[in-house]
Amino acid sequence: MTTDKLYLRYARSSAEIDRVDVKQRRTVRLGDIEFNLAIIGNSHYIEAPGISFYEMVSCVSPRGSRSPDAVVPLTDGVTDQITHQTANYTVETAIDVQPLSDCPSPESADMSYRFGEGAYTTITHTSVDPTYRTYHTYPEYQLGVCTTQMIQSASDDSTTARPHSH
Repeated sequence: MTTDKLYLRYARSSAEIDRVDVKQRRTVRLGDIEFNLAIIGNSHYIEAPGISFYEMVSCVSPRGSRSPDAVVPLTDGVTDQITHQTANYTVETAIDVQPLSDCPSPESADMSYRFGEGAYTTITHTSVDPTYRTYHTYPEYQLGVCTTQMIQSASDDSTTARPHSH
């Protein structure tokens, strides 16, 4: 599918996952939070029901009356920083559109799915803290979109480093 934008939306429930084509799915513990990670037909879906966190990143504009929380144009050098609040957590998402050559190989990721020649979605995570990174590649533009999500408890008074793209 050729697109010129990537859409990020935080949902209120996990119902959205029932309407998409799931390519791969895995449940992992990141820090003390259980996450369901999924590569879907149009990019990725990640949820942590225990903290009411539901994120979909897709190259297809979300349906329904709600607008996406962010629209990322597939233009080299575009960056964005999105903050999302749940009842007890803050999610910081850094978005970085970069040359395809800067994206790591899909083999280095914890999860990856190849949609076509050079077109893939990957998810990499760490079990130490609730942080994960995704890459969505678009060979037709020679670009990749990297998202880095860092989840922090609202009660955590420590200073947390801002997410970064590399």
